[in-house]
Amino acid sequence: EVKGKDVSARSVSNNRSILNLQPDAYRLPDDFPAAQIFEDDSTSYGVVVHLNKLIGDRDPLPINVSVSYNKSDNFQVTNTRRNVYGTPIANPTGETKDYGVLLSTKDGKFSLRAVKYETSVTNANAELSNPAGIGGTIAQGLRFRNVFLYDLALYDWGSRESPQQRNTWGGPAGSFSFPTADSSITVEEGRAREDAAIRTWNEIQAYLTDKGFFEAWGFTPQPLSVLTDRTTYEANPGAYVPPDTSRVFAYVATAPQGFTVTADTESKGYEFELTANPLPNWRVAFNASKTEATRNTVGDADLTELIDFLDSKLYNPDGTPSLAGAMPQFGNTGLSINNNNYNPWHAGYTLMKIQEGAAAPEIRKWRYNVVTNYMFTHGVLKGVGLGASYRWQDKVVIGYPVIQEGARFTYDLSRPYYGPEEDAVDLWASYERKLTDKIRWKIQLNVRNAFAKEELIPISVQPDGQTWASVRIAPNQEWFVTNTFSF
Repeated sequence: EVKGKDVSARSVSNNRSILNLQPDAYRLPDDFPAAQIFEDDSTSYGVVVHLNKLIGDRDPLPINVSVSYNKSDNFQVTNTRRNVYGTPIANPTGETKDYGVLLSTKDGKFSLRAVKYETSVTNANAELSNPAGIGGTIAQGLRFRNVFLYDLALYDWGSRESPQQRNTWGGPAGSFSFPTADSSITVEEGRAREDAAIRTWNEIQAYLTDKGFFEAWGFTPQPLSVLTDRTTYEANPGAYVPPDTSRVFAYVATAPQGFTVTADTESKGYEFELTANPLPNWRVAFNASKTEATRNTVGDADLTELIDFLDSKLYNPDGTPSLAGAMPQFGNTGLSINNNNYNPWHAGYTLMKIQEGAAAPEIRKWRYNVVTNYMFTHGVLKGVGLGASYRWQDKVVIGYPVIQEGARFTYDLSRPYYGPEEDAVDLWASYERKLTDKIRWKIQLNVRNAFAKEELIPISVQPDGQTWASVRIAPNQEWFVTNTFSF
C-alpha cells in the first residue's frame, strides 16, 4: 500500500497572481485523500527444465540443454501523478514473459543462451514537450477574450473601456484615432469577428468549468452568468458586471502538481549471450539484443477528449483557424492565439499522438558487446591480466520531416531522420599477487572510451533534417586506477 498527500500553492488574482504561501492556505491535508492511496501486488514465478537430467544416465545428447519460462507482474511506486483535470493517475504497472534456451558443452567451456521476451507497461510516462503549455494557451485565450469583451487596456477590470489597437480587431485607417489589428476589413466585420471569437471562448470556459479544469490549474475566471459578446455588453454594461471584478485579471495557469501525460508501451525482443573459455585463463563473452517497442493509448481519455474539443473550437473543419483561434493579441493578427500559443504546443502533442501504434523512436533496435580477458599464469608475466571490450549501438530516430495536410501540418513518420550509430572501446591491464598467505593485492588500470573524440552528437533535428535542434557531448575518454586487497 502506498499513500501520498501534497499541496499546490494557488495564485492571488488581485496581487499580480503571486502564489499564496500563507500557512492557512499552503499546508498539507490532515488525512490521505482516498484517491491517493494505492494498493497492488507483485508476483513472479519461473520454471527451468534441464533436459539432460530428465533423460538420466543414458543421456544421448552431445550438449547440455536447458529451457526456461518466467512471468512476472510488478508496479512502480511514483510520486502522485495527475491528469489534465487533476485526477490522480494509478501507478505504472508492468508484465513480463520470457522464454529461454541454454546450450552448453559438456566440459562447460562454451555456452549459448537465447531469450525471447515480451513486456507491457500500463500508465508509463509519455514524452510531451511542455505539457503544461495547454494551460497557458487556455489562460491566454481567456485573457484576450476579456480584452475584447471589456476593451481592456491591460488585463484587469480597472483598465476597461479603453479603446485602442489592442482591443479593436478591424477597421481601415482613419476609422479611429488609432490603428486597428486588421485594417483590411471594415469596422463592422471586425466587430462581428470579435463577437464570434468571444462567444466561442465563452463556450470553452463553460466546457472547462464543468470538467473542473480551473480548480485543477489554480485560476478562476468570472462566472458564466455574466459572460456575453461585446455588442451585447456594450448595449447594457451594467447587466454584465462580474460580481467579483478581481476575477478579470492576467490569468496564470499552474499545472496540477505531478501533471503527467501517460502511454502504454509494449516491447518485444531477443537477447543472446555467448560465453567461451578456449583456455583456462582466457575468457570471451559476446551479448546482443534486439528490441522493438510500440506505444499505445497515448494520452489518457480526458486529455484526448479535451484536445479534440479545443481543435473543434480553434480550427475550422478544413484546418484553417477559426475566429477564436485567429483572435489577435497585442493588436497584431500575426500573433493570434493559434500562431503564438496553441500551434507550438499542438505540434508536440501531434508528434506524440501520431506515434501511437508506431515504433518508439528513442529505442535503438540492436545493441551488442564483446568482452575478452586474458590472465598470464606462468613465466615473467605471471599475474598480469589484459582485457578489452567493444560496445556498439544502432542508429536512433532524432526527428521527422513536416508535411502539409490541408491547411495544417503534421509529421511524416515514414521518413524518419536518424542519429549516428555509436561505438566505444574499453581497455584494461592488471597485476595481482599474494602479499602474505592471507592477503592478496590487485592493481588495475582502466581506460574507458579509449579512442573517444571531442565531438557533439545530435539528439534532435529541425524538420529540414540538417539543422541540429539539440545535441549532447560525446562520452569522453576516462582512465582510472584501482587497488584491491582481498583477504
